[in-house]
Amino acid sequence: MVVYVQWLKFYKVGTTGCLYTKMLMSLLRSALNVRNKMEVEQLNELDKFRFKAYESLAIYKEKLKKWHDAKILKREFRVGDWVLLYNSQLRLFPRKLKSKWSGPFRVARVFTNGAIEVEGEEGPTFKVNRQRLKLYYGDYHEISLIEVVYLEDA
Repeated sequence: MVVYVQWLKFYKVGTTGCLYTKMLMSLLRSALNVRNKMEVEQLNELDKFRFKAYESLAIYKEKLKKWHDAKILKREFRVGDWVLLYNSQLRLFPRKLKSKWSGPFRVARVFTNGAIEVEGEEGPTFKVNRQRLKLYYGDYHEISLIEVVYLEDA
């Protein structure tokens, strides 16, 4: 295509030159049409490739979601159960022998959205996510909310 254009630049247009110029222009147009068709075909192929990649990515995401959901533990807690709370802030100060679980805490209330209200020996109750808790199977002591104190008459 470049050759035609360069040849047109140096071609002298005369009476017979008009005929040759028209022929060259038609050749140039046909070459451009062929090139445009090839470019359109390449764009169509790229679109097909992009669509196939998009479909395979969607399939991969579905498989990854199924795998991840299978790893989530179904934990059921009832009011009165003893639980341990995962302390995620210990990653800043790692210690080999320091436990990442604190507690035990008693379950005070279970919500339907996955939140659980727990109470400790001291302090108010607080809400935590169900995934941060696990059941405590050790010896647990009763938390007495009301302490009875008898005063002696002096």
